[in-house]
Amino acid sequence: MIDIKIGSDGDIILDGGDLKLVDNIDSFAQGVSIRLGFMAGEWFKDDRAGIVENEEFQNIDIVNSRIRTEIMNEFGAVSIAKYESTFNAETRKLDVIFEVNTIWGTSTGEKGVLI
Repeated sequence: MIDIKIGSDGDIILDGGDLKLVDNIDSFAQGVSIRLGFMAGEWFKDDRAGIVENEEFQNIDIVNSRIRTEIMNEFGAVSIAKYESTFNAETRKLDVIFEVNTIWGTSTGEKGVLI
């Protein structure tokens, strides 16, 4: 799978005026990061996609389940090999570290999910 490369600031990456592309495992990692960055109902193409809805904020187990589901919904995911999360009440972020077996190999990532 080929995708347009997105920087950590959310902007499209250009290389000499041309779009920079990512594929396979890099595309998977980018896709997971994007999925974990928006709330349920925010994406116009699929209002079921996203992490949490307002009534779920207080239940970390539901939030973790939704995060795992979003990871597995990314094209190429086979299984979640490792998943850890820590909630920071001060920042209202759930810091997630994960390792996913994909059709291209193993992808690791970490993301602060605002809840």
